[in-house]
Amino acid sequence: MEKTKIDAHSSLVIIDPGNGDETILSGYDCKLFVPPIYRSKPNFIGGNPNISEKEKCGPYEVAVREVSEELDRGKEKSDWKGRPIQWAELEDILKVRKAVLTNMQPYKDFFGYIGKMERCSKWENCNFIQSVFISKVSKDVLECVRENIKNGKTMVTEGYLGIHYLGQLAMAGEHSTAYFSGPILSDYYGVNISSPEEIDIDELGLVRKYFKDYEKEFEYKHRVWRL
Repeated sequence: MEKTKIDAHSSLVIIDPGNGDETILSGYDCKLFVPPIYRSKPNFIGGNPNISEKEKCGPYEVAVREVSEELDRGKEKSDWKGRPIQWAELEDILKVRKAVLTNMQPYKDFFGYIGKMERCSKWENCNFIQSVFISKVSKDVLECVRENIKNGKTMVTEGYLGIHYLGQLAMAGEHSTAYFSGPILSDYYGVNISSPEEIDIDELGLVRKYFKDYEKEFEYKHRVWRL
């Protein structure tokens, strides 16, 4: 049987503060290589595996690494526009990171496809596996994030961290979130966040322990693994 070729396998984390109205998401800025339509749009914390994680690791280990790398105090002194970065206190960042990692549980795997992408041919006509994890955090963690956002403090090493109302995302149209975020949030929260027609996503099943567990059905392209 011919295997489905995979262009990327992302580990993503939904941070759920448990009030049913809000979710904590990361987001892209113009420093990152994304289609213009997705700049400043919310997305999950997470990313793709390194080549060193290929043989002995799986999606969970990648999610842990990505959360640890992104929820951190960076060394940069200015953002992509040259404006000074006001970093949050390390104590606050570590509080949020610890809560996310401590409470992180597997949710589902999704199989996604992206058709034509305007001004971003890199991910045109590509297949994705999205391994999604859920981390339910306390109101205290939510308010820590909210207070830092209110005070203009940065808590992540790339892009930005934001608190988003699910109802507003649902009303904001098909580009309210980046890539597969809308359908995945819709699946988890039971809302209807639309996505553009070039995005197609289906439930794949349970998150598997190792990347090698996917190889009976899928063939990873070299671009899946980062150096």
